[in-house]
Amino acid sequence: MPETRGEKLFFGVVMSITMAVGMEIYNVAISMGYALQPGGLSGMTNAVFPAALAEAAYMWIFVFIFSNLWGILLKEWRGCSSRTRATLAAGIAVLLFSIFFPSLFQ
Repeated sequence: MPETRGEKLFFGVVMSITMAVGMEIYNVAISMGYALQPGGLSGMTNAVFPAALAEAAYMWIFVFIFSNLWGILLKEWRGCSSRTRATLAAGIAVLLFSIFFPSLFQ
């Protein structure tokens, strides 16, 4: 088990990513109909993995945005410098822009 702060952070990040990607693989495989085929999910192909990673990337963006907005709402960012707040606002703005801007041209 992790003992230092760095080990705990690394373990937490790896565990969270692994769990999220695993859930996305499961969800994509079910939506592609693999659960209904003979053999169930054991018959899924590699086509599931890129789709799951694409969905996981969007999920991570939304988690980052909503967790920081929740932190702002609960005043967890109180006491931070104005430069930190500006960086946070710029990061959220860039992520929101990257989500909605491409859909304007479809």
